[in-house]
Amino acid sequence: MGHFGRIALVARSLRDLVDCTIEIVIPATAKFDIARFDDEFSIRRVPIAERDLDYPAPAFAVALDAAFEAVQPDLVAHDCCPVRWLATTRFPDCPRAIVTNGFLTRLAARETVQTRLFRRRARLIRRERVRRGLPPLANGFDLYEADRVLLADPAWLVPDTGPLPETYRACGAVWWEAGGDLGEAMAGAQDILLCSMGSTGKLVDDRFCALAAERFGCEDIVRVHSKGEGETVRSIGGHRLFEAGILPLGRLLPQARAVMTQGGAGSSYQALAAGKPLMVVPSHPNQRILGELLQQRGVAITVESRRSLARIPADHIARIAARAAEAGPAHVANDGAPKIARHLVELLPH
Repeated sequence: MGHFGRIALVARSLRDLVDCTIEIVIPATAKFDIARFDDEFSIRRVPIAERDLDYPAPAFAVALDAAFEAVQPDLVAHDCCPVRWLATTRFPDCPRAIVTNGFLTRLAARETVQTRLFRRRARLIRRERVRRGLPPLANGFDLYEADRVLLADPAWLVPDTGPLPETYRACGAVWWEAGGDLGEAMAGAQDILLCSMGSTGKLVDDRFCALAAERFGCEDIVRVHSKGEGETVRSIGGHRLFEAGILPLGRLLPQARAVMTQGGAGSSYQALAAGKPLMVVPSHPNQRILGELLQQRGVAITVESRRSLARIPADHIARIAARAAEAGPAHVANDGAPKIARHLVELLPH
C-alpha cells in the first residue's frame, strides 16, 4: 500500500493547491484493496499477465502510451519501481517528476532490488528500448532521474553525500494512515511491541516476537500484516499476542514501547515520528539499506534472526530507545506530501 498511499496523499495536496484533473494509472497487480480511493480519483487499472510481472511488462508501456495520448498531460509524476514498470516507457513532452526515497537513488549508490533487476533484464530492456526508439540506459539508477527527483524522506535521513544534485529535493516523510477502529481488547493493550510488516515483509514467528518483546520490555504484542484478516488474540511466552490485518497504526503507537518493521519507509518513519525505537527485520536489499541507515542514526537495530537479536547488549537497546525518543519527533513528521505537491506545481505550465 506504501507507493499508492503515498502518491494519493500527494495528489490530495496537489488538488488543494491548484484546480487540476488527476489521472492515476496502475498495474492491476495490487495485493491490497484500493477501491477506497475510487471516489477521489480517476484510476486506470491495467491488466498485467502473470508472465509479464518480472519484466518487461510490455502491456503497461502500451497502456501508458494510450493514457498519455488520451489525457495529454501537463505533468507526469510517478511513484513505483521504475525498473519493473517504466524501463520502456515513452514519456510525453512535458515535465516529469519521480517520488522516491533517497536511499534507492544514486545518492546512496547501493545494490538495490532495482539495480539487480536491471542487470538481470538488461538485454530485454535494451532490445525493447531500441524497438521503441528510446535512448540507452547505463544502469538502473538512470531510471531514478527526472526533471525533479522528490525524496519522500526527512532531510535527516537523506544519504550523506554533500549538496543535493540540482534536480533533487528533500521533501519530508509521507505515510498513509489506514482508517477504522481498534477492537475493544486491542485498544486496551499496553507497553506494546508493534510488529508492522506491510505487504513485502515476512511474517515473523511467535518465538521471534516473544524474544523481541522481552528485549524491549514489552507486555503485549500486536502483529499487523496486510495479508491478515479480522482480529485474534492468544498467549505466547507470557505475552498477549494480537493479530490483525491493516490497522490505524497511529492509534497504537502511543501505547507502543518499540516497533518492528520490515524496513518499509512509511511504517518506519511513522514509528520514528512517535519517538519509538525500531527493530528492522528486512526481507530484501532495499529494506536492509534503510535499516542500516536508521541504525547509523542510532534509532534502530537491524536483525535477521533470533540469534542475532539475542546477542544485542541490553544497554545498546536502551540507548536506541532513548535516542529514538529524542531524535525521532525532532526530525521526522508526516509533512512531505504538501512539499512534494508544491514542487509539482512549480513544474506545471503557468
